[in-house]
Formats: sequence, C-alpha cells, structure tokens
Amino acid sequence: MVIQPRGSIQLITTQGFNRRDPAQKQMAAAALEEVHKIGKLFYAQGGGYKLKGYFKTLKGDAW
Repeated sequence: MVIQPRGSIQLITTQGFNRRDPAQKQMAAAALEEVHKIGKLFYAQGGGYKLKGYFKTLKGDAW
C-alpha cells in the first residue's frame, strides 16, 4: 500500500499484468475482483469506504 501526498491510498500488486495477453488479462481481472470483494466486506463490517480499483500503467519510476 502506498499513501499518496493528497491522502489517497494505492494498493500496488507485486506482480504486473500485461493486459494485452488474454491469460494475464484474466488474472488481472480476477485480482481486481478480489479487491472489490474485500472492499464490500470491509464496508459491510462498518468500514467507512469501499475499495475501488482500476488499472494503471507504470511508466518510468513514478506512478
């Protein structure tokens, strides 16, 4: 997890995904679905927010 200067939190996977490859695209979608499931459970148990996810491409050394 990385906390950005404005306070947002990013969860960065240790495995990258090439979403042009059909098998890796499916794995990336499954990983994102797990994040959504965890977010729904967290919110249902009184957490103040749901986890939202999206894909972001690493270009260089900074996000």
